[in-house]
Amino acid sequence: MGNGLCSENFSRFFYRLQDNVFSLDDTVNRINEELPGVAEEVSLGRLVTVFKAPVSIYEPGGVNESYIGYENPAGYEPEPYERSFVTGEGGEVILSAYPKKGCVWNETDKRSIDFLLQTLFIFCSRARLMKLMKLVEITDALTGALNMVGFMQSVGRIFAMHKGQEYIAAFSNIKNFKYVTVVTNPARYAEVAEQVEKNGCVTGMLRMELAQEAFKHTSEYDDCIQNYLMEQVNK
Repeated sequence: MGNGLCSENFSRFFYRLQDNVFSLDDTVNRINEELPGVAEEVSLGRLVTVFKAPVSIYEPGGVNESYIGYENPAGYEPEPYERSFVTGEGGEVILSAYPKKGCVWNETDKRSIDFLLQTLFIFCSRARLMKLMKLVEITDALTGALNMVGFMQSVGRIFAMHKGQEYIAAFSNIKNFKYVTVVTNPARYAEVAEQVEKNGCVTGMLRMELAQEAFKHTSEYDDCIQNYLMEQVNK
């Protein structure tokens, strides 16, 4: 095996991993995309990453995930060179590198592979840290439930899926009932139409009544959202 660590492929590999890739899945995908060129130079046949994290307030079920980062179509030797790293949260990252089929790594080769595995651990750890920072941002540290930031983000995703448009219209009516009339009860249609036809608008009293009905309507949406989020917490 030549000095692949000094090659252009190796330089490009590390440069690309430094891009703004923040999730562990994104990091593994980037490794899958960029590693083949390096793998040929270091006679790598297969790379497997196992990531473990303990049960915590932010990961109620813990983490135990395995990723195949690279696999040479020509095959690989059965015995891996393996490194285990402890994470700051008390978890573990296990990186297993298998020689290409028909290749035997000497001690110099293993030092190159060791350097590669240590570098991959650093990038995987960064991705994990970014995820933890995100979880800390949206999670109540005492209960593990979503905090206000997390709640608003979840509601925002519901709206983005166009499942809350009626809620948005009704909420606008609550905040601006003096200027906006939203009818949430079909039984009021005729009354509203009659006042508009007669006066060109509805009376302030009717607009206030409709605002009260809108508030009741949105509270039902709130209950649905609360029940959904509670189900997620209790999973």
